Amino acid sequence: MDATEESDLESTVDVLLAIGWLVWLAAWMPQLWWPLEVLGNFAVQLTVGGAVMVAVCAVLRDLPRLAVALGLVVAASWPVIPWLGTLPPTPPSQDTLVLSLHNVLRTNPTPERVVDELERWQPDLVVLEEVSPAWAPTLARLDATWPSSVAQPADHNFGIAARARRPWQSAEIISICDAPAQNLPVIDLRITQAGRRLRVLAVHRFPPLGA
Repeated sequence: MDATEESDLESTVDVLLAIGWLVWLAAWMPQLWWPLEVLGNFAVQLTVGGAVMVAVCAVLRDLPRLAVALGLVVAASWPVIPWLGTLPPTPPSQDTLVLSLHNVLRTNPTPERVVDELERWQPDLVVLEEVSPAWAPTLARLDATWPSSVAQPADHNFGIAARARRPWQSAEIISICDAPAQNLPVIDLRITQAGRRLRVLAVHRFPPLGA
């Protein structure tokens, strides 16, 4: 590689690193403009892109750019590092209610992993979003541990279900929204925990429709 080619490659790396860092920073500033929050969904892409830049900078033996690329990988990857999800759960006290909320993804090809995770964490109350009728056989595995159940499955992304270890005082499907979300199902749960009466509203919110 001659000097001109190396200079062009360095310029390309600079531009890509600048874009990567700008995307990462913008994702943390939705208060400036609400659509910026969507950029937070690209942590995996930023991590992979940063790793490619690390390899390129290593080949070029360019330590300053290598440090910048490594910083991008670390900053982008910490929310998606697999081993962060394998930490053992902290045993709750008797008066603590452990609630688990899962967006299960209606088209999830591995629904058994959701049940495996719940069985490992053993929450008191489980709320599942994007539940479709096809999830019924998988969710039947929860019957023994979480016998109290209420659900409104749907063939769109707003089916919902809730399960609990102990009987609740009441559980019903209600609507609390105006148009265009007036048909959005909300599970209204009344439960008692350590002598305290609690109300839990479980809802899969609409994506942003405006500011």
